[in-house]
Amino acid sequence: MNFKLLLTFSVLTVLSSTILGQNTELPQSKNYRNAIKNKTRNADGKPGINYWTNFAEYDINVEVIPHQKLVKGSATILYYNNSPDSLNRLVLRLLQNVHKPTMPRNDNVDSAYLTDGITIEKLLINNVPNEWNKNNEDVRTLHNLTLTQPVLPKTTVTLYVE
Repeated sequence: MNFKLLLTFSVLTVLSSTILGQNTELPQSKNYRNAIKNKTRNADGKPGINYWTNFAEYDINVEVIPHQKLVKGSATILYYNNSPDSLNRLVLRLLQNVHKPTMPRNDNVDSAYLTDGITIEKLLINNVPNEWNKNNEDVRTLHNLTLTQPVLPKTTVTLYVE
């Protein structure tokens, strides 16, 4: 008798999970549906025929001064806009600013961990000077750099940073 009850329960469990599992679609975000519509993504999430990626090439010169906890240098960054859109801003990742004393953090850190973060002394965008330090003393680890001239689709912009 217990065997029949166990068998019946098992069969009902399998059937109910099969029935409930059918025709169930996961919700899709608007961005995901648009990506499929624009063919930048396939329905399986893989890149579509209109997929694009922006990228950059870096030429970096660096000097490390350990006793001052200082890294000085310059970089020329050639940024490629492969998107179909004009870019009015770029996002700079200034990760060393995590060491600034004013940065929010979950715990106390040793004073040896703290530095002044990143100080940008000179910024050129396509060889045109950009006023950086005047309004950017409290820059965190991500910074939106507003461009005076947009980077058009399929073109580049050159940044020079000291």
